[in-house]
Amino acid sequence: MEALANRLTEREVRERLALCSDAQVVDELYDFGRLMLNHSVENTRGLDSKAAQMAAYGGAIVTLLVSTAKAWVPLGNSVTILLAGVAGVSAFVAAIFAVLAMKLRTFDWLGEREWLEDKCFSQLVRLKAFRVLTMWGAMDSHKSANIGKIKFLKTSQRWLSWAVAFILLLLLHIGWSQTLGQTFWIALWKVI
Repeated sequence: MEALANRLTEREVRERLALCSDAQVVDELYDFGRLMLNHSVENTRGLDSKAAQMAAYGGAIVTLLVSTAKAWVPLGNSVTILLAGVAGVSAFVAAIFAVLAMKLRTFDWLGEREWLEDKCFSQLVRLKAFRVLTMWGAMDSHKSANIGKIKFLKTSQRWLSWAVAFILLLLLHIGWSQTLGQTFWIALWKVI
């Protein structure tokens, strides 16, 4: 999130571009802007991929609990059902937040107007400076959308962590009630 804190406004970008008179500097800004724009697009793809994985994990946990319920429900008691229910709900909520992170968003992007800006046809430096500004706009739009994706992903990750924790508690509870618990109580009874 550090990169999101040091963002420039459009006015600041325009002011900085106005200070630039050297063609080589404009070329460097243009090349670096293309690199940063590609990086912003890749970040968005990476966040969507992570969201899809988290939604799949949440769905897999719910599916696992439901499909194997016939095998583990008889092994436990009401606490077993409670732990499984909380794990299932947590996994389902995690999947919902992951899907919300993947929802389609509108981005500002480069179009025909930016490509064929009539005020910039006479000078290459002016055209590249204009394109630096348009790349900044597209990159800023991606960053703004990614902030929302990151918030949903963090929430999904927390819920998924809770789901995994409750599944572990469920397994420990079943193990305890089936083996260790009986052995412990039998040993305690013999001591008393």
